[in-house]
Amino acid sequence: GMAGDGGANDGGTVGAVAVDAAGRTAAATSTGGIVGKRRGRVGDTPIVGAGTWAEPDLALSATGDGEAILRVTLTRQIGWRAGEAGLGRSMAAALADLDLLTGGTAGVIGVDRAGACWAATTTPTMAIAWAAAGVVRAKVLTAAAGAARCDG
Repeated sequence: GMAGDGGANDGGTVGAVAVDAAGRTAAATSTGGIVGKRRGRVGDTPIVGAGTWAEPDLALSATGDGEAILRVTLTRQIGWRAGEAGLGRSMAAALADLDLLTGGTAGVIGVDRAGACWAATTTPTMAIAWAAAGVVRAKVLTAAAGAARCDG
């Protein structure tokens, strides 16, 4: 799971990605939204391929500038790239594109069917937690860390 960077507009995004013993993946994202949003605004969280994405080989959840995430369909882009580049490189490339194309910031967490957990952020910080073999761990990522294994 993950949490936003705690900024003034942070509505408290929580994302979860999972893989079971059979290698089936799933993703979920929940958000409190942003302060002062326009009436009727729909952010990235409920849009498959923007804030959340799962397919047979991986699952992803994102947080950050919703409009920017929507414009580049962030999690879908990572998923499409992961087959060739791997999850970590795909996250880094998609977040670089997000910045280049929109100037937006985001963070993402993902897991592949083998259970490898990756995370990356372009926000100042992003808290993540993961569990494996009954052990729960947590840490805070920074933008300077780039895409990294959760347990690295």
